[in-house]
Amino acid sequence: MQAALGTLSEDGSVTLVGAVSSQLSTPGLVLLSAMNSALESASRVLAAELAPRQVNAVSGRRPCRWSPR
Repeated sequence: MQAALGTLSEDGSVTLVGAVSSQLSTPGLVLLSAMNSALESASRVLAAELAPRQVNAVSGRRPCRWSPR
């Protein structure tokens, strides 16, 4: 990510690809689930750090959209 920032324009975007395991509870896949959950969490932090660039996280089930409730 740090190496790519030098070539990413201000109106660029970053897309992180995870897996549906972050949203499901599947026995035997605790590390995969934790890793994909961390990827979704990292996308929220990256969105703040890389603004005004857009940061997205997608998984097998649905895109992750972070908005205030």
